[in-house]
Amino acid sequence: MSSNIDGLNAREQRLISEVGKIIGYSKQKAEEEGEVVRDFGIALIHNHYPLNDGEVLHEVSHVAGRVSVIRPVLEAELPDSSYVSVWTVDSQGATKAHRWCCD
Repeated sequence: MSSNIDGLNAREQRLISEVGKIIGYSKQKAEEEGEVVRDFGIALIHNHYPLNDGEVLHEVSHVAGRVSVIRPVLEAELPDSSYVSVWTVDSQGATKAHRWCCD
């Protein structure tokens, strides 16, 4: 398994490089300003199956077992403590919640 960005085209490689610079800068500024420093990253969003109307992806972690499970749930049934952990960005730059975390 490769940890580099093999398999991406030149445009995708530039995108990851530029987004990485922005994330690094933001993290550095948060550290300098005494803010909470949170980790952000880049993920290739993909689907293994379609979601039904009203469904969203929800990640549940079982800390003792060191297992995380992502499953579809009805958005209306998300726990109150859930928060968006993955966003998608369209070609116009608009963001949309893609996955919620935790219970």
